[in-house]
Amino acid sequence: MKKLLFVLPLFVPIFLATTCQIDENCPENAHNGLTIRNESDARIRYNFYWNYPDTTIGEWDVSREGTAGLSSGEEFTRGAGLGSCWESVLIDGKKEWVYIFNADTIESLDWEVVRQTGRGLIERREIDLEYLSKNDFIITVQ
Repeated sequence: MKKLLFVLPLFVPIFLATTCQIDENCPENAHNGLTIRNESDARIRYNFYWNYPDTTIGEWDVSREGTAGLSSGEEFTRGAGLGSCWESVLIDGKKEWVYIFNADTIESLDWEVVRQTGRGLIERREIDLEYLSKNDFIITVQ
């Protein structure tokens, strides 16, 4: 039994490496990372709701702890997913929304108030591959 516990960790990386799927829609110079950069004076939170073209603020409460938040001058790079790229996520002219919120405002309100009134929503930005390519896969909030 001790031998198995010793040998098993040696084979796990080999097994994972041989079963990893690489997205066939990702070109050789694909972008796995998409950076959100906060150049505004406000602390922000953001989310991708993946409901394009619907402009309704989604149910996911971005004011909850554990969601992405950025102070002025900070940035965060979000991956497209294991083995994937943004070129595949936004393939064939697909578009999505990035919702950008004033963190202080939405943290002081009930999420249903934010959803129904739009209070705290700074911007709803449409992204597609053309936009991301033109901006070097950086979404800048000013």
